[in-house]
Amino acid sequence: MADKPADKADQVKIHAPDRSLHAKIGHANLDQILTPQIIKAAESKIAASSEKFLDDSLEAMQELERSFAVLHQAPMETAAHLPIIINAAFSMKTKTGFVGYDLVWAVAKSLQIFCEIRTGKACTTKDFEIMRWHISSIKQLFDGKIKGDGGAVGAAILAEIERLTAAK
Repeated sequence: MADKPADKADQVKIHAPDRSLHAKIGHANLDQILTPQIIKAAESKIAASSEKFLDDSLEAMQELERSFAVLHQAPMETAAHLPIIINAAFSMKTKTGFVGYDLVWAVAKSLQIFCEIRTGKACTTKDFEIMRWHISSIKQLFDGKIKGDGGAVGAAILAEIERLTAAK
């Protein structure tokens, strides 16, 4: 016996609330809500969080460098140290986009993905070269407080990552 089509009343209804800014504030004029004072206060908070991010990232950067150094000394220890590198790269990646460090985000994402692919395998000399380039690039970007796409420096870093990982 063939199944009969379900009645409309029997169908599951999915409710997806509108979470847009328009839905939250109604039909108000944004110029009335986002006054110059509010915009200035928001920019000030973003600038402050950017500085705090740099301070918070120092610890993650040190953990990344320590784990890489240990892994480099004992390549068979990938199971213990690659996850630490992956987590540190993920942590940097998740924070950097919010404060304007787009290039750090891109390099950290690349390092995270590269290490995830290497998980469970012994690291080669080429793997260490690739990880070292990523880590030193992130450190250079933090030390120079290079935001956005990094201009010529950013293009050179991304080109080198592309060159290093192309044969992988």
